[in-house]
Amino acid sequence: MRAWTHIRAGTPSSVLTLSPSVPLPTISSPNHVLVQVTHAALNPGASIMMQLCPFVFRSRPGVPELDFSGRIVAAGSGVAAARNLQPGTPVFGSVTVGPHLSSGAGALAEYVAIDAATVVRKPDGASFEEAAGLGVAGCTALVLVEKAGLKKGDSVLVNGASGGIGHIVIQMVKKKVGESGRVVGVCSGGNAEMVRTLGADEVS
Repeated sequence: MRAWTHIRAGTPSSVLTLSPSVPLPTISSPNHVLVQVTHAALNPGASIMMQLCPFVFRSRPGVPELDFSGRIVAAGSGVAAARNLQPGTPVFGSVTVGPHLSSGAGALAEYVAIDAATVVRKPDGASFEEAAGLGVAGCTALVLVEKAGLKKGDSVLVNGASGGIGHIVIQMVKKKVGESGRVVGVCSGGNAEMVRTLGADEVS
């Protein structure tokens, strides 16, 4: 399969190579699925790992990035079957840091073998492109909003409202506080209109 790979730490532009013949990953556990990747998302955290984590601690070569969407092409007999994640199922998910470093698994490849617990069925109303960015950023946004314990009528300030996590938080928060609540987004001026369309009542 084709995949972007690197064999040393560094910035993406200096270490990445498009490799045409990386071995196809295989399912090594009854709880794993093999996903044909249609879209991958770029995340600052993954880039930082690429630049700072030396290969003495990780598998070589490494495939970068964590978040992806695609379709299951093979599934183990354990959790995958129990959760009805069969071949053909559209999913999105995220490669966890452990397998990413120890086995070199990453999202910038045509296929990724991954624990079924780290993928979920793609919502029918979301495109593969949209779902690919929901792994790290979407889960982080969800945890933040849940921890805030918001209720109808609350007033909320969202800092970094146009960022990867912030633009999701704005939408979740607006739904939580409702029309009687107030959501203020803080972002750069060039992104103000986008943040308003996502639900902010005021942008500064």
